[in-house]
Amino acid sequence: MTTLAQPPDRAAVEAGFGLALRSTGNVYLRAEAALRAGGPATAALLRDIAAQQVDEYARLVAITLAGWIDEPRDATADAMNALDELASSRRGTPSASPRPDVVELLLSEDYGARIAPHLALRLTKEPWPPWKILGVLLYLQHEHVAASAPFVARYAWTAPLPKAANLAREVVVACLGHPAADLLLKQTGEALVRSGEITRRDP
Repeated sequence: MTTLAQPPDRAAVEAGFGLALRSTGNVYLRAEAALRAGGPATAALLRDIAAQQVDEYARLVAITLAGWIDEPRDATADAMNALDELASSRRGTPSASPRPDVVELLLSEDYGARIAPHLALRLTKEPWPPWKILGVLLYLQHEHVAASAPFVARYAWTAPLPKAANLAREVVVACLGHPAADLLLKQTGEALVRSGEITRRDP
């Protein structure tokens, strides 16, 4: 006898989304993985949750996660694995880390623009080594997908490396152009100050 899969519990999806929204690092990765494992029914609930969000960033996170879940094959996870393999291939060589421009070329040629918002979200959530940060930012600049801009604008204010923060601002401009990019960066900085995530400073 075939057992029908149970639909996801809305309260559990809301709790998982809340955890993903406010966490970073391994906690975020576990919450993200649990949501992605829920399949199309969870994606539909995330879109419904997104429609109820007052906060624009929360809405964008829910929409982006839903789009990731709905990928015919998990191209984003495949891309992350490809970057890990690229890094492994460089170990023991004079240049131990992949060049950022090689990362950009790999992502653009093999995946195009379709995973850009997903990698932009991951950029804000997962600590990466400099080569991956800069390589993904170059990829996001090359693809200049508007849906990536809010996440990259957030990263422009919180990036641990000045070089990455400067490149992130260039990515936002590539995605939106002036003056929309300037406005988004300003509004994002103000929102982060209000939430206590940063103290006021120049982006």
